[in-house]
Order: sequence, then C-alpha cells, then structure tokens
Amino acid sequence: TMAKSVPAANPLALVLVPTRELAQQVTIALYALASKLSSSLNIQLLCGGIAQEEQLAELAANPQFVVATPGRLLDLCTQSYISLDSIKYLVLDEADRLLEMGFWPDVQKLMAMMPKRKQTLLFSATLPDALDSLAGKLLSNDPLRVEASTRNAVAADIEEQLYLVNKGSKAQALIALLKQYQWPQVLVFISARDDADAIAKRLVK
Repeated sequence: TMAKSVPAANPLALVLVPTRELAQQVTIALYALASKLSSSLNIQLLCGGIAQEEQLAELAANPQFVVATPGRLLDLCTQSYISLDSIKYLVLDEADRLLEMGFWPDVQKLMAMMPKRKQTLLFSATLPDALDSLAGKLLSNDPLRVEASTRNAVAADIEEQLYLVNKGSKAQALIALLKQYQWPQVLVFISARDDADAIAKRLVK
C-alpha cells in the first residue's frame, strides 16, 4: 500500500449492513437522530457504488460513526485508510444476511480487526437455527435477547402457499399465477438485482 500523508480514520462505532440501499437508509436515519443530539457527531457512509475518492475525502475528517457494507469497508481497512482498533460499538443489521456465506468471511475478517472488548448489537427479522448458533458465538459475555414477536411468525391474516418449481420455470409459474388470480397488486421479492430486471422485462413483455 502506498504511504499516505493522512492518518487512518479511527471510528468509535460501526453499523455493518448487507446492501448499499440499507446503508443509505440507516445513514439518513442516523443523521436525523444526530442532528437532535449533537452537532459535532460525524457520520460516514462507506459502500460500493460510490467512488472511493469521494469517501476518502470524508474519511480525512475522521468520523466517529461509520455505516458500511462489508466489502467496501474491508477494502478501505486493507488499504489502511480506516482502522477498527478503537471500535467500542458494533451493530450487525439484517444479521441473517450478514451471517450467510456470501458476507460471512468478510465479516469475520473485519471483526478480527476490532477490539475484543466492545458492545455488539445484532438485529434481524428472521434468524434460522443454523445462523442462530453462529450469532451466539459473536455475542459472548451473556448477551441479552429481545424478541418483538414470536420468531419467524407470520401475521394472522396472511395465507401462505408453497410451490415447488424448477429454477428456470419460476417466471412461467409467476405469470401463470398472475393470469389465474388476476390480483390487483402484487409484490415480488427477488434475491438479485439482475434477476429482478430480467423478471420485470419479461412481465412487461
């Protein structure tokens, strides 16, 4: 790594999130809170899709609070633009996604760069048993568990149906259901942005 004239930023608090969109939402919410609490609280958003040069200029101001996606944060740590030596508070938001294999290696590397003594908070709408045990390893020192409702419960007025469909036939199945039921509105969740674009184009067609 090239030597830099500016010392590495050394934040006290870090919120790790799986996606750029969530990172932006969390940052906006934190700005609203910070403006009421303290005019001197400096919050920084670090995620992919934004030019690294822009983020380096902000890091030079040494933010106390960072909201980041694992990949971009790890890049900046590896390049010594930011240090996690002083982290006192770590938040894992949408933890079920962060503990999945796609993110988990990066999260592990980042946590290894942080002090052992810190407060870790983990938030998740769902936490399958396999991930629950992994979460337990992250939250040492007798963690407190708070559940807002029964775990993985479905609202009483929602009817669930499961269709077993080959991966290549999902779009056809969706179109068949739309034709069959003639729903006035439909919300479709898709795991990847490219897949969402492809489905949207196919539905428009």
